Amino acid sequence: MRAPSREMSGLAVDAALRGFALTVDALDPIATWNSAVFRLRTRHGTYALRVHQAGGRHPDVIRGELAFLRHLRSHGLPVPQPLQSSCGEDLFTGTGVDGSTRYFDVTTWMGGVVRRNGLDVSDADRLGATLARIHLTSLTFTRMPERIPPVHSDLWLLAEASADDVESIAPWFSPGDRAVLERALAGILPTLAQLDSREREAATLHNDFILGNCLWQDGKLSVVDFADAAIGPLVYDLAPMLTNIGDEPILRSAFLAGYRSQRPLSANQEAVLPMLEAVRHVAFCFDLVTRAAQGRYGPPLDVHLPHRVSELRLLIPLL
Repeated sequence: MRAPSREMSGLAVDAALRGFALTVDALDPIATWNSAVFRLRTRHGTYALRVHQAGGRHPDVIRGELAFLRHLRSHGLPVPQPLQSSCGEDLFTGTGVDGSTRYFDVTTWMGGVVRRNGLDVSDADRLGATLARIHLTSLTFTRMPERIPPVHSDLWLLAEASADDVESIAPWFSPGDRAVLERALAGILPTLAQLDSREREAATLHNDFILGNCLWQDGKLSVVDFADAAIGPLVYDLAPMLTNIGDEPILRSAFLAGYRSQRPLSANQEAVLPMLEAVRHVAFCFDLVTRAAQGRYGPPLDVHLPHRVSELRLLIPLL
């Protein structure tokens, strides 16, 4: 991850003042892979301010994400609350130093720490129950724009990928690792066909519900980073967390039990979870290689690609 540049800090201060009429007592950069994010301290409170990449996500998609947050928050979910800009919208449109159109948004700051280690059964249960509550609320939300998922996204893999697509990223992998990717894709392709229409129920997903996006403070849980929110099969939303805790069977069982305590899972849905975890790993490989090929900043390939392939080797017997 990398911290936002000085140029981004200047844009953020300008957006806070002009776009949201907020004083700036302190502006702390937050290291991310994508949009520039800052912790904005004001006399009235603390907020998260995002400066979106030029030419990145379509503004309607960002507006949909913010509307989704408002919807979840109105139903008591522990997620950030968007602030309206001086224009009366959630999204403020400004101009970068190069004259490009830039988009900014501000949400309430969700304090807490990420717990990558030390989770217990009750924590995992809470994570599952919270995701299920998000899903139940998502079913009453209709404002996320339906769009064709970008190439090599998780949802694209569920809908259209084939083993032939590995050719585009093959140079980054050894022949043995490439074979693992091809075998994983061969098992992924028929995944949703095993589910009936009810089991494939689609709504707005968080799409990145992982330990890193779940914050704990004083026994309370908050969920952040809805930047990947998109319409897709709700059952897929369990896969990212399972890739985090899947090597701990007790936590995995507790997470699924917590989910089922709020929203049922069919036997078929539970049976395809390993395949959906494989989707997550393969999609990550495509994304990492695409970033590198485009010269974009991202996680180190020499660490993350071998990890994803090793996880796929464990999952392939279950596909």
